[in-house]
Amino acid sequence: MKTTKINGLKTHTPTVETKTEVKNIDGNIIEIQNEPQFDGPTVTVKGGNSKEFWGRYPRNGNKVQMSMGAKLLAGYFELHPKEAEKIGVSAEDIALLKAGKTSLPNHTLHHKNTAKKNDCDIQLVRKKQHNKNPHRAGMYTSNQDKMRAEAEKQGTLPKNKFERACNNIKFQAHKHPVMSGMTIGIGTSALLCGGYAFISKKFGFKPNGWGYAVCMLAGTIMGVATHNHLNDGKIYL
Repeated sequence: MKTTKINGLKTHTPTVETKTEVKNIDGNIIEIQNEPQFDGPTVTVKGGNSKEFWGRYPRNGNKVQMSMGAKLLAGYFELHPKEAEKIGVSAEDIALLKAGKTSLPNHTLHHKNTAKKNDCDIQLVRKKQHNKNPHRAGMYTSNQDKMRAEAEKQGTLPKNKFERACNNIKFQAHKHPVMSGMTIGIGTSALLCGGYAFISKKFGFKPNGWGYAVCMLAGTIMGVATHNHLNDGKIYL
C-alpha cells in the first residue's frame, strides 16, 4: 500500500462547499447529496475496498480502513515535515497516526468517495469542520454491499448486463460533458451534411456552402445543448 495522492491543506477555510457526488461501481450508481468538499491531504489504501478485504473484516472494515490510512499519513508527514508544520500537525500527532489512531486534537480522518473500485481514500481534515458538516462520505460508499442496496433504493441498480452498460455510458457522458458535447456536435453535423448531400443528389440539386453551413450550425447547437444538459454541477467520481 502506498500514498497515491496528496492535496495541500489550507490554513484558512472558513466555509466548506457542498456538492452532490455521483458514485459508480460496476454500473451501480448512487447520488450522495450535500457532500462536504473538505480540503486536506489524501492517501489511498490499496485494496481497502476489495472483496478480499471485506471478507477479512466484515464487521469493522471501515475502522480498519481508517487505521491503515492513518499509518499512511504518518509516513507521508515523516517524509514531508514542512507539510506537517504548515497544517499544524505536531510530532505527537504523527506518533498517534503511526499507531493507527484516527482522531487527533485538531484533526480527524475522513473517508472520501474518490477511490477506485477496490481502493479506499482517507483524508486528514480539520475536526471542527468535519463535525459541523454532517455527511455520509466514503465510509458509506466504501462498502460495496451498501452501494448495491442504495442503488436499488434509488432505482439505479442494473437488472441485467444491458442496463449495467447503459448506466456506465451515461455516467461517463456526465463525467466528461465537454467531450460528450463535442462528439454529439460533430456526429450530428456529419449526419446532417451527409443527409443534405444525399437528398440534394436524389432530387437533382447541387449542394452549396449555405446548406452545409446550416447543417454545421445545427450540429453545433446540438453539441452545446448536450454539454449544458450533462454539465449539471454534480461531481462524477
